[in-house]
Amino acid sequence: NKISITPNPNNGNCKISSDLDLDLVIIDQLGRIIKTFSLNENNSREATLTNLASGVYFVMNKNPEQKINRKIVVIK
Repeated sequence: NKISITPNPNNGNCKISSDLDLDLVIIDQLGRIIKTFSLNENNSREATLTNLASGVYFVMNKNPEQKINRKIVVIK
């Protein structure tokens, strides 16, 4: 399960892409859900995140059968 986050670290704006259809959630360090979205053929399996505050975020898959846990670092 390939997932790409570019650039990372970033200034609050980044692109997430995958070669699979995924339902993802972005969580902050306190466990709060920041954003949920799906990557699928309708959006070319890409999503853009904008205006994230400085900090560390985690990209997780809603489907427990496909474990994904990636970190996004935002430095402004």
